[in-house]
Amino acid sequence: MTLYMFTHTAVSILKDRAKENKEEYQNTDDWIKEYLTENTLNKNDWYVSINSQLDLSDLKLHFDRSNKEGEAIQDLRNIKIFFGRLKELPLDIATDERFWSYLTHVTFRDYVQQRWGKEDNNLLEHYFFKANKTEGDRALLRNAMARLWWYGYLTYDEKRTNPFELTEYLFKIIDFAQQFGERTYSRNPVLARDILTILKDEFQFSPQGTQGRLDYRKVFKDINQAGGVKVLDFLDYEDIRGIIGKSLEVSKLGLVTNS
Repeated sequence: MTLYMFTHTAVSILKDRAKENKEEYQNTDDWIKEYLTENTLNKNDWYVSINSQLDLSDLKLHFDRSNKEGEAIQDLRNIKIFFGRLKELPLDIATDERFWSYLTHVTFRDYVQQRWGKEDNNLLEHYFFKANKTEGDRALLRNAMARLWWYGYLTYDEKRTNPFELTEYLFKIIDFAQQFGERTYSRNPVLARDILTILKDEFQFSPQGTQGRLDYRKVFKDINQAGGVKVLDFLDYEDIRGIIGKSLEVSKLGLVTNS
């Protein structure tokens, strides 16, 4: 099997000219191959192939903005399909902008347009990595394709009867998922799963409603701030449980806990 990614040259060309090519991103025509062939040194200078046991050739993703199911349910469905096929993707590829940009522009271009709209005002975020000192790893969860893999990677738990149980919990509400993912622990699946396990199983926390939204945003902020005192990667389960419990004011709210 073969996977493909852009070359560094191709990514640079597309990124630098994204604004002038904005109308091309709104078209259904397959313009990328011809455009890059004309604007790189030779016809094969815009992509590289990777020998892999993973196969994307028949994988289909779909998103309908008019679907009453909403964004969260449809994202969840696509995460299960996509991550389910690519669970064994090496981390060096999973963090490589060239791979994800190839998928957004070529392999899953139709899906990206379905999910984010043809008149996408965030081309650099959704088609590339828009990263800087303040963004950090958030770029991984803003790229239209990388986000499907990384949310799966952070939440998939083989120890559970339903390995996607935490993914399903996280995607009850799209803002819950976004607020959770765009934190400094976003590359640590052990820490991420501990946080969700404590919220879901220990405190039986519901992210729904105005109060739920205020509460989970405070929880994630408090965990992030704990990293200023103790490196987040070194927090153990009880540390996290204590932070979340204090943040939610468990005794005040009367939440059920398992001691």
